[in-house]
Amino acid sequence: AIEPLKRYDEIYLALDNDPAGRKAEQEIVRNLTGKEIIRVDFKAKDLDEAVRKGEGIIYQPIQLRQQNKKWRGLER
Repeated sequence: AIEPLKRYDEIYLALDNDPAGRKAEQEIVRNLTGKEIIRVDFKAKDLDEAVRKGEGIIYQPIQLRQQNKKWRGLER
């Protein structure tokens, strides 16, 4: 599942908010060096629940392409 992501420069991850989701996130980050990876963070078990409950969704940088690039944070 990681191979198709390699063609993108910017990747948003909205994985489940549990140990399996965090493990998958670590594997993706480890295998996609040089990419900008943004975590879609939420206060629910998964993105579907966050949207249904109207919970805040936070876009959080995990890895930026350039070390000196300023993060353009978004919060909804």
